[in-house]
Amino acid sequence: MLGSPSKMKMSPSFVPGDKPVRIRGRLTGHMWKLNNNVEPTARNLRQISSWRRRLFLIEDGEGGVAMMYLSEKEDGLMVPGAMLRGRKKGTKSLSRLQKIEALPEVVLDPVADDMTYSTMNNIKQYEIAFFGGQGLNVKTLPEKLYPMRLRWTDGAGKEQQIMVAAPEDVSRKAWMVVIRTSAGMGMAGHAVV
Repeated sequence: MLGSPSKMKMSPSFVPGDKPVRIRGRLTGHMWKLNNNVEPTARNLRQISSWRRRLFLIEDGEGGVAMMYLSEKEDGLMVPGAMLRGRKKGTKSLSRLQKIEALPEVVLDPVADDMTYSTMNNIKQYEIAFFGGQGLNVKTLPEKLYPMRLRWTDGAGKEQQIMVAAPEDVSRKAWMVVIRTSAGMGMAGHAVV
């Protein structure tokens, strides 16, 4: 368990892009998150309908350092995505990121006009809901995604994972550096003990 979702008030004066930036002490930016109910097969990874563009941030909270995302489904709550470095409490074991993997580039399947419209509308509704009129900076869907998989062990010792992607390799590399640094990992992507 990563902890309880928390409400975050977003400032409509600045809308983060795809690279992580520091806003009010938090590293934040947009990534594409693989839907929870989607099996990460090559076919599914190529379908834009398998992904949702979400605002992510790395936050150092009471339970440790976590990668959170702003959930539309949870009415604007910051939902835990991955525990990067937990804090030990009593006899509970420490949650921590075990591995971050850069996966091969995914060339997305061509999208029909109605799917393009629907997906762009979903992105715009998300941005308007959380950023107001400033939240209209996505003009086209990506043709490629650069995914990464994060694996961590939770406080109960169970392995967890999340798959996220950036629309450019340079953005993925920036996120990987930020995640590795926040998790206290070496550059190879494995936890340093």
